[in-house]
Amino acid sequence: MSPKYSPEKQQELMETSLRNVRALVDQIEEEEKVERGERRRIFAILGAAVLALIVVVGYIVLRQPSGTSVIVTPSSPPPKPAAPK
Repeated sequence: MSPKYSPEKQQELMETSLRNVRALVDQIEEEEKVERGERRRIFAILGAAVLALIVVVGYIVLRQPSGTSVIVTPSSPPPKPAAPK
């Protein structure tokens, strides 16, 4: 059984409990705020890396001159198939 408290003591205990709960809520909110900041920083770094990769690939593709063709000529004609016997 729970002990009986006077109304003043019960009010004091409830206020103390509410302050403790509020402190815990404040602590949890602060931790979530830090986590959101870390997540935002990670996404920014990943976005910058993807953008840099796109720029590098685009530069490599665009720096090659267009319209250049390579013609391959055989050095000797292909061998003729053997005649059937």
